[in-house]
Order: sequence, then C-alpha cells, then structure tokens
Amino acid sequence: MEGSNKVTVRIFGQEYTIAGNVPEERMLEVAGYVDKMMTEINRTLPSLSTLSLAVLSSVNIASDLYESNRQVSELEQINADLQKQQDDLVKLWEDAKQTLLRYKDESANSVEQLQELQRIFNAKNVELNQVKEQLEEMTAQYQKAQEDFDSSQSVLSEMSEMESRYQEEREQAESYREEARALRKELDDLKRSRRNEDIGLEAMQDKYKELENSFFDIQMENINLKNELDELRKK
Repeated sequence: MEGSNKVTVRIFGQEYTIAGNVPEERMLEVAGYVDKMMTEINRTLPSLSTLSLAVLSSVNIASDLYESNRQVSELEQINADLQKQQDDLVKLWEDAKQTLLRYKDESANSVEQLQELQRIFNAKNVELNQVKEQLEEMTAQYQKAQEDFDSSQSVLSEMSEMESRYQEEREQAESYREEARALRKELDDLKRSRRNEDIGLEAMQDKYKELENSFFDIQMENINLKNELDELRKK
C-alpha cells in the first residue's frame, strides 16, 4: 500500500513483517505488547499451544481494548459533562458580567439620583431656614406689638383712672363751689340783716376761708391732673 510503513517484529519467538499507516514506533510498541501478553500467559499456562496462546492473548487484548474504550467513553462523557459545566459557567460568567454592568449603570443612575435628591434637600433646607428666620422675625414683631399693646392698655387704664379722678375732683370742686356760694349768700344775708354776732361771723368767715382754700387746692390738683391727662393723650 502506497505510503504505508513496514517493520519486522518478533512475537513469541517468531518474526513477522507488518505494514501500516501508523509510525514504526507505534507498530513496534503494539508488537511488543502482544509479545508480552503471550509470554505472561505462557508463564501461567505453559501447556497451551502457540495458537491457543495467540487466541487467549487476543481475547485479553480485546478485553483490555474494550475496557479502554469503555473508560474512553466514560472519560468522553465526563469531558462532555465538564464541557457542559464549563459552558454553563461561561454563561453564568457572561450573565454575571452583564449583571455587573447593569448594576454599575444602575449604581451610576442611583448616585446621580442621590446627588439630585441631596441638592433638592439642601435647597429645601435653605428655604426652611429662611422661613424659620422670617417666623422668628415675625414672632419678635408680634411680641413687640403685644408689648406696645399692653403698654397702651396700661396707659389707657391710667388715663381712664385719671379721668375718673378728674371728674370726681370736678364734682367735688363744684360741690365746694356751691357750698361756698351758699355760705357767701348766707354771709351776705347776715350782713344785710345786721346780725353781726362776732363769734358766729368769725366762725363763718373761718369756714369760708377754709372752703376757699380747699377749693383753690382742688383747682390746682385739677389743673395738674388735666396736664397729666393731656400728656398721656399726646403719647
């Protein structure tokens, strides 16, 4: 056969020429394996013929080949399972990368939203502080107005009290004035009737002077009260 390799080998004491499309080293290794198998079987069963040794060796070699093929199949299945696991892991890795990218994007958006919320919060906080300052200013103005109102009420109360006192003083002064007029009339009558008894006349004169002095004092107090009332009204 064109392109085949030929090699002479010795198997269980016999020389054979074999050819194949495999390297010579491989053919020598296979021949050596067959020779070793037959030699081991012959050592165990020396009474077997060469044909029987060859058949039994072939069976053992076939058994080894079958076992090797089975192991290869298992290894291939294991390899297929590993490949599937690898594919699953690769898919999980790709999914994880995509998830990570989405998470990064979402995190970036969340950071931007958080920054925007922080900016809005800061602005609202500034507005709240301004409102607090305005409220404090209005509260101070209200307290000042309340104090002014209370002061005005106090002044009005004092004015009302002074007006009452002024009215009472005026009424008392008018009473004294009427009494003084009556006494003056009585004195004039006494003078006209020439009943000038010294004791009675002096007593009436003293009483008249006393009433006149009291009236003068009341008049001065009324003037002072009126001035104070005018000053309070100007305030």
